[in-house]
Amino acid sequence: MERSQQQRASEQEERNRGEARDMLRDELREVAGDEGVERAERKGALDEAIDGRSPKTVTGVLSESRGIIAITFFVALIVGALIALITGAWWFIIVALVLHAIGTLVVVGTAFSLATRGESPDPRTAAALEARGVRDPDAALDQVVEAATDGRVGRDGGETTAGEGDSGETR
Repeated sequence: MERSQQQRASEQEERNRGEARDMLRDELREVAGDEGVERAERKGALDEAIDGRSPKTVTGVLSESRGIIAITFFVALIVGALIALITGAWWFIIVALVLHAIGTLVVVGTAFSLATRGESPDPRTAAALEARGVRDPDAALDQVVEAATDGRVGRDGGETTAGEGDSGETR
C-alpha cells in the first residue's frame, strides 16, 4: 500500500515538473524565441530553474565587491584622519567610517535590488508554476532567459543595451 502511494506521489511530481517545464518553455519562447528555447534546453536550464538554484544574496554581492569596498574604506579612513588632524577631534575618523559603511550598504542594496529585477511570467503562469513546485517563478524564468540569451534579448526580442534601466526597454 505504501509503495503505491509513493509511486503515485512520484508520478504526480513528475507530471508537475513536466507541466512546469512546458510553462517555462512557453514563457521563454515569448522572450527569446525558438532558438533561445533550444539553447536553454541544451544547457539543461529549464530543469535547473525548476529545481530552484538559490538566488544571490546581499552578502554574496558585498563579497564580490570587496575590492572597491576596501578602496573606499581606506579613502574614508584618510578623509576622517585628515579632518581629525585639522580639527583635533579624533572621533571624525569613526564618523567617516560609519558613514562609509552606511553608504556602502545603501548603494549595494539599491543596486542589487535594481539589478535583480528581470523577466516575470504572466501572473497566472506564475501561480501555476508555484502550484507545481517551482519555488520562485520569476527567478526560474530569469534563469532560463539568461541561459537562452546570455542576457542579450529583451521581452520583445530586441537586443538590450547597458544603461536602459530595469524596465526591459529594448532598441
